[in-house]
Order: sequence, then C-alpha cells, then structure tokens
Amino acid sequence: MDGLEFHQRIADHAKIEWAGCREGETPADDRVLVHNGKMMSIPVSEVLGRDWQNLEAVILGRDPWVLEQQTRIVGYWSSVRNWNRGAVAQLADRQKGLYSVPEAC
Repeated sequence: MDGLEFHQRIADHAKIEWAGCREGETPADDRVLVHNGKMMSIPVSEVLGRDWQNLEAVILGRDPWVLEQQTRIVGYWSSVRNWNRGAVAQLADRQKGLYSVPEAC
C-alpha cells in the first residue's frame, strides 16, 4: 500500500481519524499518527509493507500487532511506553472521563 492510498482509506473510514505525521531523526523513524479513540503511531515502513485489511485490523485492535500509543498531556505528543504505572493509570482514568475524587469514609 502506498501513502496516498493509506491516507484516503483513513479519510473514508468511520472509526479512524488521520492525526498527522511525525518526522523522525532518520527516514526509518518517520511515523504516521491515527486516532481510533486512542492515538496510535505507525512506522511509515509498516504502512508501506502491509495491505489495508491488516492495517485496519491492527488499528482497530482486532490484531495483536503492537503499535506505539501516543498521548498529548502537556502540550506535545509523547509515547506512553516509558511511563510508570501511576501515570498510565491516570491516563486510563482521563480516557474514561473519571475526573471526580471518591468520597472518604
């Protein structure tokens, strides 16, 4: 699949949104960003090497191929891969919309 076809498939998809590109230090590090409820970062080399059915299954979570999850907490996109358990738990609460503090007994 080429990049233009991938972009068009994302644009036409009801559950996936295009979120941009991120240029790496080398062309091998370049990534595309898509959003399906969570921000996903996909190496451009993986997009070019796969067909749409495989990519769609991965992005929607039906295939266990691992992508890098990204989030924008403090004004820039960053990988959650190196976060500690507490930070990951806070992100999960934010994604659920759990902003209230439970009452103490």
